[in-house]
Amino acid sequence: MRDLLAVLGGCGGIGRSVVELAREQGYDIAVLDLPASLASHPPPEDTLRIAVDATQDEQVAEAARTLRENKPTLKGFVNTCGFLTQRVPTLETPPDDWSVTLEGNLSSAFYSARHFAPLISPGGAMVMTGSGLGASPRPDYGAYAVAKAGIAALTRQLALQLAPNLRVNCVA
Repeated sequence: MRDLLAVLGGCGGIGRSVVELAREQGYDIAVLDLPASLASHPPPEDTLRIAVDATQDEQVAEAARTLRENKPTLKGFVNTCGFLTQRVPTLETPPDDWSVTLEGNLSSAFYSARHFAPLISPGGAMVMTGSGLGASPRPDYGAYAVAKAGIAALTRQLALQLAPNLRVNCVA
């Protein structure tokens, strides 16, 4: 039986690259993404596809239940979910853009870790996607940089709490 790797945001640019490389390495793949993303960038035919809005905790919980029904354990989980809204000076960021950016990057990382970590078999790994902007901010990336810095902190928390059974890393 081949190991299963789940990729949240598997239809985006980074996600598609992760899916392709993991398939080449012999993993079975589950791609989790927005319904529109699954339609516009469909994953390979032999992958499990699960529609989910990762900003909604209950949808992430349901996606985890669906995944568990198909295969009870994961070898790994990769979160490539996230996006950048308009670039503006931090204090000029519209409040709605601030909230959407934190929800789509940081909250989605928390929800996915919360529901997918229990599915990962001992010795498995969770990988979060950060950004260099989380450690070295630049002008006009305020909400995004804050969200990615939060993902780095969340990763460190999870790495401490889930070790030694599960490795948790952030790639930026």
